[in-house]
Amino acid sequence: MFTDAGAYVDAANEVGLASRISVNAVVDPDRGGESWRLRDGLGATVRGPVGNAELLQSFASALSSKRSYASGGFAGQIAAASDLASLVTEKFGSQRLGAEQKLTFAAVRATEAEQFLMADGVDTDRELQRLMLIEQAYAANARVLQTVDDMMNALMGALR
Repeated sequence: MFTDAGAYVDAANEVGLASRISVNAVVDPDRGGESWRLRDGLGATVRGPVGNAELLQSFASALSSKRSYASGGFAGQIAAASDLASLVTEKFGSQRLGAEQKLTFAAVRATEAEQFLMADGVDTDRELQRLMLIEQAYAANARVLQTVDDMMNALMGALR
């Protein structure tokens, strides 16, 4: 039913199989195949009786029978294909959960770091207000000094 890039699966060439596996063209309607071959056999040349589910039941039986796996992360384990699919799904779900936890932790950490930096940052509005107060004080001092200078000049002019 499945092929390795159109050929039989070679057990010695498992690396990258996930990218090469495809549905056999003889049962794929998009590639000119007929789905009735799932019921009657991949090599069938004519359609059999519509109610004949013997081959499909054999497929179901093969998928539910337990067998030993010789390769991959499940080598040496005895399980049915459905059990193996559950194990794979559980493994990926666990990895996804771990990745989400790491992402959440990293996001919280980044937010905390940003808040820490902002706490030590410069408040431009406050600094501008302080600068304006300094400018006003400087202007007032300049006026006082100008007044003192004018008074000194007046006194010096009166004494001459």
